[in-house]
Amino acid sequence: MYGPQVGAVQAASGKIHILRVWVKRQAGWRILDYHEVTQRTGAAPPLRPTTNDCENPCKGVPYTPKDAAEKGILTSWGQLETAVTRHDPKAWTPYLLDEFVLISSGNTDPVDKAGRMEQLSEPGIGPAPPQLEANPAVRFFHFGDTVVMIAQANPYAGKPAHISRIWVNRGGMWRMAFSYQTTIQSAPDVVPPKG
Repeated sequence: MYGPQVGAVQAASGKIHILRVWVKRQAGWRILDYHEVTQRTGAAPPLRPTTNDCENPCKGVPYTPKDAAEKGILTSWGQLETAVTRHDPKAWTPYLLDEFVLISSGNTDPVDKAGRMEQLSEPGIGPAPPQLEANPAVRFFHFGDTVVMIAQANPYAGKPAHISRIWVNRGGMWRMAFSYQTTIQSAPDVVPPKG
């Protein structure tokens, strides 16, 4: 439970992971988001071009926040991704809840907070953070100190992803509870900028 109005049910069977986000409305509990991720098996895909230069979302996104909550979430997300591109797990960790887990169709297994911190401790250029698409590819659903974010994000190179996240305001800071990411296989590849 994330506050009195939002519940997240996560289930898994083998490489298939399912997220159901339930919200309490006047008429009772209703499902807001269903997100299914099938994680890959076998060898890692070939490396794609990447960069440690993070403009979107680190320095801003093509979305105008509608209120202080959305502005706070986008600020936290930008700072979180800045820490990722700098391989700085100490700067990254405050923006995640302890139960954080990343479930991505590009990974073979779920990655919890400790596992992600270990990955970020490795030097070098990692995958560039996903860039938020312009309106209306992002939606925020507000429930007090809990916000459900559903978005499409583009990688530096490769196919875009459909993303579901819950953000929680704790201690005056917006923190991510989890991130479910499914590659949109039918979409064309994003081509990295030249130069």
